[in-house]
Amino acid sequence: MVQLVKSAEAHRLVLLACLLGLASPTTVLGADVAEPPPPIEAFVTLPLVRDVKLSPDGNRYAAIVTSGGRSDLVIQSITATGSSVRSDSVRIDVSDRFLVDHEWASNERLLFRTRALESVLGRSVQHIVLSSVNRWGGDRIDFHQNHNELGITRLTTSLLSRIKHEPDHVLAVLDNEPAATNWGLPRVHRINVVTGERQLIQRNRLGITQWLADARGDVRLGIRVPTGSKSLDTRIYYRPAIDRDWVILQDVGYFDRKRLLPVRFHPNLRNVLLVTTGELIDEAVTSDKPFLFAFDLAEKVLLGPYEDMVYAKAMELFGRAYPGHRIEVISSDDSGRRVVARISSSTATPAYVLGDLEQGSVGVLAHTYSALADWPLAPMRRIDYSARDGLNIPAFLTLPLMSTPGEPLPLVVLVHGGPWARDYPGFDNIVQLLASRGYAVLQPQYRGSTGFGTAHLEAGYRQWGLAISDDIDDGVLAMIERGQIDPRRVCIAGASFGGYAAAIALAKSPELYRCGISINGVLDLKALINDAWSMNFFGINRAVWNDSRDVSRTSPLARANDIRAPLLLIAGTDDTVVPIKHSRRLARRLHRLGRPVELLELEGGEHWRSNSAVELTKFSAVDAFLAKHLAAEPVE
Repeated sequence: MVQLVKSAEAHRLVLLACLLGLASPTTVLGADVAEPPPPIEAFVTLPLVRDVKLSPDGNRYAAIVTSGGRSDLVIQSITATGSSVRSDSVRIDVSDRFLVDHEWASNERLLFRTRALESVLGRSVQHIVLSSVNRWGGDRIDFHQNHNELGITRLTTSLLSRIKHEPDHVLAVLDNEPAATNWGLPRVHRINVVTGERQLIQRNRLGITQWLADARGDVRLGIRVPTGSKSLDTRIYYRPAIDRDWVILQDVGYFDRKRLLPVRFHPNLRNVLLVTTGELIDEAVTSDKPFLFAFDLAEKVLLGPYEDMVYAKAMELFGRAYPGHRIEVISSDDSGRRVVARISSSTATPAYVLGDLEQGSVGVLAHTYSALADWPLAPMRRIDYSARDGLNIPAFLTLPLMSTPGEPLPLVVLVHGGPWARDYPGFDNIVQLLASRGYAVLQPQYRGSTGFGTAHLEAGYRQWGLAISDDIDDGVLAMIERGQIDPRRVCIAGASFGGYAAAIALAKSPELYRCGISINGVLDLKALINDAWSMNFFGINRAVWNDSRDVSRTSPLARANDIRAPLLLIAGTDDTVVPIKHSRRLARRLHRLGRPVELLELEGGEHWRSNSAVELTKFSAVDAFLAKHLAAEPVE
């Protein structure tokens, strides 16, 4: 069993259950469900540990550890037997910036990205910095972005590739072409992670939006996706070697199901690319076929399914140790011996586990929500129902453990964002919070959700507030028909697009919902469309978003007069994805109409989960709002 041990230097972190091991992979929780549920912070604060990555030699791992309201990067050594070395934790302080992610550059150097909010020309933008440190946390080097002439960077600075035969160097995207005023055209740099020297090795005169390097670290593939408003053509460029000219590998429409979706180069075969396509993804969804295929770049043909043997062995090992769990392979060493995975289920909080494929052993590195370790979690199960036009809609249903058989339950419809995204079966901290308070939780995977085939995805194009909303409403009606739900106590909630869906539902189907909660919601579709045009990335979105002519019937702001049920609006002041103006405008209009609306502005809140204090404030308000409006008798 592997267990992290805190050092004197990292004492204030306590590493909590980074630092508690599981009793065994088959531990059964046995707390009395009649006890009061855990406090809200046990569910909503940031995970204690995330993003666990092994060093290339497998002798160390790095992880982002959150404690005391801040996150730090922690490096821990592993012995030959797979246990942690005592008094050997190294903590890297990133001050007031938010840790985005990290990756090992070599056994001696670690790269990590941080972000902070900056004001540029009166607009809030995220500034990403790529940094390098040695494995003791010292000798830090920051690689800053270069801004364009407007002072704005449309790029996300990122690591492109390690160079295995040059451990002091990596390839990274640090800036864009100087002429790219409206859209980032990434250029590739070869950077020395020890000295900080950078060398521009790949200009971008072809309009490339994504680069791929092969296993040797040579940039040999470029993908150009449509970013403007005129064309939806997607072009893939390829070159056999870095001293050869670029040639067109494929030129097709963005929505063509045969369009190649490059994933990475083959680790051993220089002219073989690992790809998938829309058709292959569909086959993987409807069968057990693999969706990753080898593609011969010279002959331009698919060679057949690609099986990553390390991945396959890891899934087999972890599957035996944790049957019925969702398993996500996160990291492996270069030899393929040691592998880290994140395992979870709806009734067990996630844990990071270390597998040794040679020894066949599995041990726990860290838990993510140790405060919930002794609380029984409510199981999530998949259900399906038919939309009014006959389309099958998958959904996930979670019923509270303390429910009384035969007694109709209050329901929270929790709508995922995107909308081109999805929910997954397994642990969901917000679902478990709601279930612990006695609410049934329905998560509809409405048309437009990913992961259920191309037809299901494309059925949601241009259907904001239309067929997508019908799918969500039909899920509520299906639950009512089953007799498990009290039809007088249904609330709809969500964030981002989910916040949009909650607000438009109150206008479109007022008879179904007692209340609604919109978190960072898209509430002014006219502003959304205008912002997209001004940022010049409307090319793809214009094909899938609603037409501007639909705004009057599908924008919550335009339909404010139809919203009569209580609505809680929550928005972060630092949200750079959906500006807070969306929530402020709807709140002002509903106030003028005399409608029951509350607006909670989260100072420093972003679009993502990045601050435990903000999360606690947010969901304390959600908890109080639901308790008030979903009580058996409404609280005045």
